[in-house]
Amino acid sequence: MADVLARLAEDVLHDVLLVCSELVANAYDHARGPRRLLLHEVEGGARLRVEVEDAGPDHLPAPGRSTAGPTRGRGLVLVDVLSGHRWGVHVSSGAKTVWAEIPLS
Repeated sequence: MADVLARLAEDVLHDVLLVCSELVANAYDHARGPRRLLLHEVEGGARLRVEVEDAGPDHLPAPGRSTAGPTRGRGLVLVDVLSGHRWGVHVSSGAKTVWAEIPLS
């Protein structure tokens, strides 16, 4: 994955890093561990998929709302815009994965 990140234009790399930090921060703020960050190319390398898994399937993310306070809750709004509205949640037994796909071009 380091080779993929090294090839990215600076503005795209910043978008990827911002999405990663927002999703990871949400996993630490609102869910239990263990937590895991995964990155992989999808659609033949046209998009980079960011996945953050945590042990909090009972707390689903909602853009614009936060249980951490009235000045919080904008991170998923950014993720929504940067991913071109391509993000979501997969819930499984005892875990959830929040994912977003960032265009690489």
